[in-house]
Amino acid sequence: MALQLRGEGRVREAEVHVRMGLKGAPTFALGHAILGDLMSGQERWIEAVAAYRDAVELAPELVSAWNNMGSAFRALKQYQDAEASFRRVLHLDPCCAPAWRNLGLSLVYMNRADEACLCFERACELVPENLDYAWTSARSLPIVYADDAQKRSYRERYIAGLRGIRHIVDGLSHDSALKAVDDIWDAFHFHYQGEQDRQAQSLHGELIHAVMAKAYPQLMKPLETVPSSSRRVRVGFVSSMLRKHTITFLFRGWMEGLDPDVFECFGYQLDGQEDETTAELSKTMEHFRCL
Repeated sequence: MALQLRGEGRVREAEVHVRMGLKGAPTFALGHAILGDLMSGQERWIEAVAAYRDAVELAPELVSAWNNMGSAFRALKQYQDAEASFRRVLHLDPCCAPAWRNLGLSLVYMNRADEACLCFERACELVPENLDYAWTSARSLPIVYADDAQKRSYRERYIAGLRGIRHIVDGLSHDSALKAVDDIWDAFHFHYQGEQDRQAQSLHGELIHAVMAKAYPQLMKPLETVPSSSRRVRVGFVSSMLRKHTITFLFRGWMEGLDPDVFECFGYQLDGQEDETTAELSKTMEHFRCL
């Protein structure tokens, strides 16, 4: 009943059923694990960890509970505890690809990129055609580099990773492409290397285009253009950071400095967060919406 309720999105009711069941059968390990999953789904991470602990104390071999507890620890930014949980999973099941990926993510947050890359590569070996694993592996970069040689090595690895992902993208079905849309956007730390990024950005853009073409083929037809010497150039700024944020601080001068006689500007603030910076930006663009 609890699983059915969760599947219908009735999470609170599912929680009530699980807790009632555990009162009658407190040693049912899987019940505690399901409770942990329900807590995780509501981002109640501390309660999730407590439920998963109960599960693994009753059933130390319960791989899914260890793995999900690690994810809850990571959400709490308790990365050492997350690492320990994922290593426990891999002790029980060395071929658990999700645990290799999750361990790698925890190591990245601890700036142990070299170890993280080995974990991601192992996940890719176990599931070679998984776009999420391949992209996570490619974009995993240190926050701080030991020297220029290490930076060059990771840069080459990232570009090679982008090239290697293309065959996975080309083989995606429509449904897989829809799921992949959110997976291949960001390589945050790459931009802090301070190098000429045009080659890598072009490769990344081609990947995004290929995924979007498979996910939304109806949107990929070229628009007809109507030549006009009097029509202004339309420029759109789409971001969740058109507010008091570093990105806006860096690009605000550009956004506000476009000649209105030449450019028609559109702004879209995506996450619904608005502040005084958002209000100021909205006054500098002819069209502005918070979504």
